[in-house]
Amino acid sequence: MTPVNLTLFLVSLLVVELRYSLQRAENAHGRDGRAPWKWLPPWLRRLALSVTQQPYGPSDDHDDEGRWHYHSKQRKLMKMEAEEAFQMQGHILVILVMLMAVTLGFFYLVVSRAYHGVRHLIAAQRVH
Repeated sequence: MTPVNLTLFLVSLLVVELRYSLQRAENAHGRDGRAPWKWLPPWLRRLALSVTQQPYGPSDDHDDEGRWHYHSKQRKLMKMEAEEAFQMQGHILVILVMLMAVTLGFFYLVVSRAYHGVRHLIAAQRVH
């Protein structure tokens, strides 16, 4: 069960990191309309950007212009992303099981058609 849990956690962490990366890009480029993810469909963009907590707020570690530094919040961000990844493992498990079922069904369909096609060709050659 440990490999399954580890895989689920890593995939969940990947999803969380993608979500936060898109959120950072939205905050940085969303105002001028040159966002790098314009190729994503709107429903996927909304899903990816629906972050429940916003870790990118003001902090005590500012530069002269009032911007905060990423390195000052890395530990808090890591804890929050890991917590969110643990919370979404159930959803990721359902998605991976459905993806595996669709993949196996497609594989069965391809192999079955190939088998019956070859069997039909062999039967046709035996007749002649």
